[in-house]
Amino acid sequence: MQKNIIGNWGSDLSDGDYACALAALGVLESRGTEQHPASLDSHAIAAALAAEFEDGERTPVWRAAQNVGPHTSLADWQATRHTAAAALAAGWRCHAARCADAPRRQPRLAMRHLGRPDLVDDDALYAWLRHPDVGLTALIEALPFPPRPRVAWHWPLRVGVLPEGDDEPLLATLQDPQGKPDWALRLARCHEVGGAAHDHCDLLIVTPRGLDTLRSRPRCRVRAGFVVCLAGTRAGPPRPDRRPLLDLLHAAGLAIQRGIQEPAQLNDWFVSLIYQASHDLPIHAALSQASLSRGQRPPFVLGSTDALDGCRILAIASQQDRLEEALQARSARHFAGAGEAGMARAFRARGFMSETHDGVRAAEDLAQQRDDNAAAREPRWIQARLRAGQGTGAPAQALAPGRWNLLAAGIGPSLLPRDDAPFPESRLSFDHGDVALTVQLEMSGVSLAPYPQRRTDLTASSTALGGAQLAEFAAWSSGRAATAPPDDGPAQIALVSMPITLPPVGDSTAACFGIFPQPGVERCEGRLSIIHNNRVLQSSRLSLDVASNATAGGALPLRTEGLIHPRDDDLDERQAYDVAIQVSDLGGHLHLSIQRDDATTPVDLDSLEEPITLITKALKEAAILWDFSQGLLDQAAFGDTLYALAANGSLLAQHLRQKCGDGIDDWERIQLVPTTNKFLPLEYVYDGPPPSTDAAPCPNLLAALEHGSCCHPGAGSNACAPCPQRDDKSTVCPLRFWGFSRMIERCGTQSPPIADQAASVPSKQAYRHVDRLLFGASARSFAYKPTAAEQAAERASLLADLGTLATTVLDAPDWKTWRQHAASKPELLVLLAHTDIYRNAPILEIGDLQRLGRQEIIRDISGADGQPQLLLLLGCSAAGVSEDFQPYPERFRDAGVSIVLAPIAPIRGGDAVPIARSIATLLARRLASPNPTAFGELLPLIRRQLLREGHLGILSIVGFGDGDWLLGGQ
Repeated sequence: MQKNIIGNWGSDLSDGDYACALAALGVLESRGTEQHPASLDSHAIAAALAAEFEDGERTPVWRAAQNVGPHTSLADWQATRHTAAAALAAGWRCHAARCADAPRRQPRLAMRHLGRPDLVDDDALYAWLRHPDVGLTALIEALPFPPRPRVAWHWPLRVGVLPEGDDEPLLATLQDPQGKPDWALRLARCHEVGGAAHDHCDLLIVTPRGLDTLRSRPRCRVRAGFVVCLAGTRAGPPRPDRRPLLDLLHAAGLAIQRGIQEPAQLNDWFVSLIYQASHDLPIHAALSQASLSRGQRPPFVLGSTDALDGCRILAIASQQDRLEEALQARSARHFAGAGEAGMARAFRARGFMSETHDGVRAAEDLAQQRDDNAAAREPRWIQARLRAGQGTGAPAQALAPGRWNLLAAGIGPSLLPRDDAPFPESRLSFDHGDVALTVQLEMSGVSLAPYPQRRTDLTASSTALGGAQLAEFAAWSSGRAATAPPDDGPAQIALVSMPITLPPVGDSTAACFGIFPQPGVERCEGRLSIIHNNRVLQSSRLSLDVASNATAGGALPLRTEGLIHPRDDDLDERQAYDVAIQVSDLGGHLHLSIQRDDATTPVDLDSLEEPITLITKALKEAAILWDFSQGLLDQAAFGDTLYALAANGSLLAQHLRQKCGDGIDDWERIQLVPTTNKFLPLEYVYDGPPPSTDAAPCPNLLAALEHGSCCHPGAGSNACAPCPQRDDKSTVCPLRFWGFSRMIERCGTQSPPIADQAASVPSKQAYRHVDRLLFGASARSFAYKPTAAEQAAERASLLADLGTLATTVLDAPDWKTWRQHAASKPELLVLLAHTDIYRNAPILEIGDLQRLGRQEIIRDISGADGQPQLLLLLGCSAAGVSEDFQPYPERFRDAGVSIVLAPIAPIRGGDAVPIARSIATLLARRLASPNPTAFGELLPLIRRQLLREGHLGILSIVGFGDGDWLLGGQ
């Protein structure tokens, strides 16, 4: 090869020395062209190189300080103060010798694709830097600027595979323990991403077709720290597509790995990759060394060097140290003697030469440090302070009338004692520093406007506004008019949101809102909600009087209204949601507060009270009119029920579309958070064409229910073609109901008074194998059989079917026995109970008139002990729509049950028993599956399968609980 990378510089050297000199020059000029003096001393040059490599913790970009652009001349390119090329070669060899026995300190480099052939041949430069004498552990192509905020890196590694097409078979090979040492199984946890369970992973292993699939999705939810494309003999994605892929996946880098076509090759390569990563090599170096160790050419790697250097064990320790130091700095005000954070320092001192001793031990040490940091964290609460806009920056306790007031809200430690639940961030991931959240404010009787204050020193705990801040707010409010109040009727609801950032400790930034009370309003009710990735985490209520002489005071009195989940210390591992919908009757009328990304939309529901009532009425009548002796399509009750649900559900859909636009078609994962006991039948929103009055069930609905899409049977047993009735107003398809096609996480309206730190976390602990199942049933549940013998046989048959789901089935004929069995902590509860009123109080009945008051549903009834637990509650109308919606699911969830399935309309024994049997069978299959399914994704599958089997009662069953619980895949 020609030695003309920088004119004739170094051309008199041997090939090996020339390559080493080029590498050394590029490193010395990676951060500055004059940062290091010219030298003839190889040891001084080696020391300068070590400083640039930061003892193996940095990947320099070759000659990045040259800042080559379109106007860079050849003279500029060839100019350098390091003219002694031979000395640079000697210095490089000296540095390489010093770290020869420490692979994680060995040099690695990045180069940018300059695209200036008049200055340098990029391919020739790459070939020189690949010279064996240079001895790089990795040579990558650097991005000119970093990608979007990337996914946090973990150890052990979370390895993701797409669940479809060419990618599906990869998972079986990666999970197969055959041929893998124990440490490899412990240090890599492989699962599907982008399917029914996980969205995020550290390492995404994907095929070229898989990348095409990701690019084609309207809303790609998959997030990966690093991507490896197994290209086989192909070139992988073309160059223009590579950077957009990294932005799409929020990845630090992309590798194109060739030569892996057989499962045995994939297995060997994967074990070698985990081996290298366990020795604390950053991912790009681990990949290159995994290939070289197998006699293969290193993969092409593209990425941001800073981000890639963070994809290693040492970087995780450094980040956790920063959090520990921040916690210690804050606690130093209260006590002395905290030790210095030093996990990274300890890791630097380790040799990291053993995957078992060092790699496995590092995972254990990091986990212990995370737990210690969580225990040391100071609790924080939602907080707010009001400035009444009267010329003083002091906090107030009431709104001033006739002017704009300033409300600052955020999250921070409380100076006053509080007995309500703190913000649920026990071990919220601060792996990349501050966490971005959204504060949503809804309030009655006011006009609201976001106030984009430009000062980062204003927090929720700030005691007063300075003169400059007062002047800024006065200038903002002087040119802003208040929204005109309504002529009559209840006070209208205003809704607005603003972003905040929450640091690992201390106060968040403040979300600031302008509040203008409407004339005549004396008291304003409001709600502050904290939202992350379209998921409501917590909400608090506040009440503000309107008074001309606002009483001075400190923080406003807030009361935690709801903990949506007992714990949220795994948000970075949760599935992303498309929209958060809160159902509220704040201000005296039913409405929705909708948050999608940065957009906030209020939706009034007063005009939809009748359709909502008619939906519940249709479900009740269907239970009464259903003839169990006829098939699904053979009775009029089915067609009438389907039409009534679709007609009224279409009104809901049209109303949402009018307020939120066509973007509702992309709401595939929805969090529904009711803050009222009024019912919103979101599962029955109908997105098909508005049905005509003579509409009938679609003739192809059985095929649609089987395949999960609007289709009809084609040629062949498994073929399915698009349904010709899809846009026909004269047909109704159940798949067009949101509950049959979309994931809806229906949360509760009540919560424990404090966060339950004993509760399990969905992404960290899957719903386990069912060892014990606790069963109880009212004798009335089997009364659809005419004789006592037949009823006993039906009950015995159900118990036998439940036995396929659990190792042990515990049968409770009364509540005393139930409590005794509950003490054994069963994973699954099945209740076919009768709901009734006894002595003017609500009760659940099992056995022969064995009654349990609703008030008696506490922990001794559930047996919950912090482990995931599921309740199938098929009792009449256990979640019945009345003045008090979902009373029994709420009580059981407050008693520790994680997931509840219950009907919102009456369900007869003739349907409840076969539904229980079918759900048990389906759950057994899912729990035995090697691939997990999230609870929220499972509900549409249950509805489709059971309706196809002819169980109309499934239409009224809804799920309550965290949609991220994983079933199966253990």
